[in-house]
Amino acid sequence: MKKILLFTFTLCALWSEAQQSVSALSVENNHFIINNLGQYLVADQEGLHLVDKTGKVLYQFSENLLGNISALDYTTSMRPMIFYDEIPAFQVLDNTLSPHSEVIELIDLGLGNVTHMCTSSNNGFWTYDPVGFELKRLDEQLEVLAESGNVYSVLESEMEVMQILERGNILFVRDENEGIHMFDYYGTFIRTIEGSYGCGAFDVSEEHIFFMQDGSLIQQKLNDLVSFEEPKRTVIDLNAVNGNVHSVTFSNGEIFLGTQEEISRVLLNENR
Repeated sequence: MKKILLFTFTLCALWSEAQQSVSALSVENNHFIINNLGQYLVADQEGLHLVDKTGKVLYQFSENLLGNISALDYTTSMRPMIFYDEIPAFQVLDNTLSPHSEVIELIDLGLGNVTHMCTSSNNGFWTYDPVGFELKRLDEQLEVLAESGNVYSVLESEMEVMQILERGNILFVRDENEGIHMFDYYGTFIRTIEGSYGCGAFDVSEEHIFFMQDGSLIQQKLNDLVSFEEPKRTVIDLNAVNGNVHSVTFSNGEIFLGTQEEISRVLLNENR
C-alpha cells in the first residue's frame, strides 16, 4: 500500500535564557536537510520527499533496491546527494528528485570501504574509509584531489565516525569517541572542538557551530575555535522538543531539529 504523508503544524515553546518560538512539523523522518527555498528534503523508510513550507509534498523518490538512505547533502549546484552506506553508493538528483546521475557504486572507484560521505565545494565530495582511517576529497569527475593519510597516526585514537560535513572549506567530522574534529580543504587535521566530547548531531553556520549534547543544544562561536580562545557556549534547553534529536540543520538564522516523529523549527539569535 502506498504511504500517504500527512503534515501538520503545532506550536510550543523552547527555553534558553529567554522563551523562543518553535513550530513543529509532524512527519516521520530518519534524516532531513533544507534547501535555499526553505523546503524540507526528508528521508524515511519509504524513500525521499520534498516538502514545502506549508507541508505539501512536492516530489518523491524511492530506490528500494539500494536500502535505506544513510546521508543527505546538497551539492554546490543545490542538487540533492543521497548516500547508501550498505553498498556503499551514492546518487545525485535534480530539484524534482529525478535522477541527475546514475547510481555510482564506490567499489568501482576503489572506495568500497567507505561508510560516510558528504558534498564539497565545486560539486565535489568527501569520503571516509574506516579501514584505512582516511578522508578523501573527490572532484566532480570523482578524481581524488586530497587525502588525509592515516588520521589514526595524528589523533592517536581510532575514529568512530558518525557524521561528516563541509562548511566554508572546513570538513567537520563527528567522532563518537572524541567529539568533532576539524580538517582543512586538503585533509590536514586542524583541531578537535573543545567541549564537543559525546555530542550528537550537529550543523555549522557562518558564525556558529550547533551540536546536541546531554539532551541540550549547544551554540558555540566559530571564531573562538579558530583563535583557540576559550569557547563561549550557549546552552539551549530542549524540553519542548518531543523525542531524541537525530538531525540538526541551520538555515537562514533558524535551527531545525529532527526527531523520529517531527521537525522543530527554532528562531535563534546568531549574535550570541
